[in-house]
Amino acid sequence: MGSGCKAAPSGAALVAHRDAASDAPSVAAIASAADAAPEAAPPDDAAPSWVATAVPAKLQPNDPCLLNCRKRAKELHCATEGCQDACGKLRGAKFCAPQVNAFIACFLKQPTFQWKCERGLPTLEGDVCDAEQSGVSDCLMNSGGKL
Repeated sequence: MGSGCKAAPSGAALVAHRDAASDAPSVAAIASAADAAPEAAPPDDAAPSWVATAVPAKLQPNDPCLLNCRKRAKELHCATEGCQDACGKLRGAKFCAPQVNAFIACFLKQPTFQWKCERGLPTLEGDVCDAEQSGVSDCLMNSGGKL
C-alpha cells in the first residue's frame, strides 16, 4: 500500500514497494495505489485485488495524497492521470481505514529519492513504510481482501 502516489497499495496510483515475500499492497498507494495491485488472497483463490473492488472516495482538490502523487509524478516524469483514482481508492477504505491512513501518513513524509516511476505511477522503493504496508496487508487478509 503502500505510499505518495502509486499506495498501497501496485494497482492504485500510489504504490509502495512490494517485497517479493509479502502481500503488502504497493503504493501503486497510493496517489496514489496502480494497475497491478497485489492480491489480498493467494492466487489460487482467484480473489479480486482490493484495487479492483475498492470504491473511490470523492477527493478534495487539496487532498495531501493527491497532491503528493501529482508532485512525485511530475518530478519522476510519470503520468498523473492515475493519481485521482489511486488516492480515491485509498481514501475510500472502509474496513482498513486506520491502516491505510497510517500508510498514507508515512508515504507523505518520504522525499523524492525514495520514489520511482512504476507502471506510470509514483511508487515507493526500498524499505520505507514497511510496517504500515504490512498493517494494510494484514487487514486485507483479515477482511477477505476488502479495503
